[in-house]
Amino acid sequence: MRNKESLESFRNREEYKEISLALKEAFNSRNARIFYFSCLDKDIDPSVFGRAGEELYERGQLDSSFESGTSGLERKSVKFAGKKNKSERNDPYFLFLEEVRSDGINVVSSSADYGAKASLLIKYFPKRFGKGRKQDLEAKGYKPTGIGRIFNRILEYSRKKYD
Repeated sequence: MRNKESLESFRNREEYKEISLALKEAFNSRNARIFYFSCLDKDIDPSVFGRAGEELYERGQLDSSFESGTSGLERKSVKFAGKKNKSERNDPYFLFLEEVRSDGINVVSSSADYGAKASLLIKYFPKRFGKGRKQDLEAKGYKPTGIGRIFNRILEYSRKKYD
């Protein structure tokens, strides 16, 4: 949505209802880093939030470039470029992170996309989250926010390991 649609036309789209809560929370709390990554993940133009959205986005981009040592644009374009080494091809944390990014799962809101989050946890970590295992996601009756918190912890670890 980088074509600078007006906020009104954006609000009329179905996906706005899904995305708006996470982005509004990040925007209203002035959490630049989360706002920046939310915009990137969902391909949302920060200008739909006005000049304040653009400034918050730029601050988040700057913050993330200091953390990673690269600019946000470099980071986005390089994220998984090149060959994966053998350990990465077999590491479930790497594969998990790669699929989260390619599927566009909402990582800002804990309860959003909880079904997809649970599926990925079971797919990549069956010995921990599979049927009859220590944290069997289906049998234990986790709430959407609980699944989201578990997902976010594993995602955070995966990012530290491979970003």
